[in-house]
Amino acid sequence: MPEQVFFIRGPSRSPLTPEPQLIRGSRSRPRRRPRSRSQCIAEHYNFVPDPAPTQCLQVIRSPRPTVARPKRRANSRVYLGAVRGRFTGELRGKYRIFNDAEYRLYTAAGTAPDDDGDGGTPLDTNATLPWTPTDTYAASTEHYLSLSWFNGVIDSGFRPVGSRGESHHILRLSGLVEKGPRPYGPHSWSLHNIGGGVVRIIAHYYESGTYRATSWAIGYEFGGGTPAADAPDATQAIASGGIATLSYDLPAQADGTEVQVRLQTARGTTYSADSTVLTITADDGDPTAPLAVEEWPGALPTLL
Repeated sequence: MPEQVFFIRGPSRSPLTPEPQLIRGSRSRPRRRPRSRSQCIAEHYNFVPDPAPTQCLQVIRSPRPTVARPKRRANSRVYLGAVRGRFTGELRGKYRIFNDAEYRLYTAAGTAPDDDGDGGTPLDTNATLPWTPTDTYAASTEHYLSLSWFNGVIDSGFRPVGSRGESHHILRLSGLVEKGPRPYGPHSWSLHNIGGGVVRIIAHYYESGTYRATSWAIGYEFGGGTPAADAPDATQAIASGGIATLSYDLPAQADGTEVQVRLQTARGTTYSADSTVLTITADDGDPTAPLAVEEWPGALPTLL
């Protein structure tokens, strides 16, 4: 059976328009196959060109019919085949509507703003830094200022704006004049029984610059009660530079007396905000004796 080919003539049409004209052709003898299925058929077959422009001409072999195929005869039968087509589309992914990026300023009086993940409601916003807000603050009050960055979708949370990496900066006002920040509190401190009912305070502090503390502020209570903040019972001077170390013995107490201590640093009458209270029970016995030094097989020789 000769190979049946179908040619599409005429301008290209959309899949919804009537089917284009099909022209039947056949070959009675074998011919060399076209070099490419998409080459123009005029190169291999003789036909009368249509006056309309020819587009997307393509040779298509007839597929096997879905019905029972008739017996072969001298003349060939024509079975209509499907016309191939190419369709294009545009795939769109999910997208998000972004808001304008901005810096957000938060403030609270007497305590740090609550960073609840999205920062709450900002006091003011600005697109860039540095930034000089025009907001006003009440006199004789400590104001805690926090800053976050909003990229249009997600809020960063409060950024480390304090000199020690704190998430807030404290603005202290006296009248209409800024008093400067509080000094840092002790970096570390602890209470120790040294025998005879005496409790010793060991502490360390470091800060450089103009706002360094000038003294230790020690508050304590015996037998119950909590020492008041910013009202020390004793003070000790702090050197002007380097790491300051405190070793201070409290008055001796009876065995079993509860001792509560509040330790702060101070610069004049400005006290540090870190004022944790520690508690210990006084012991009027002797301190524990050190462990005895003994030798064991394989130990280094003892020098006499």
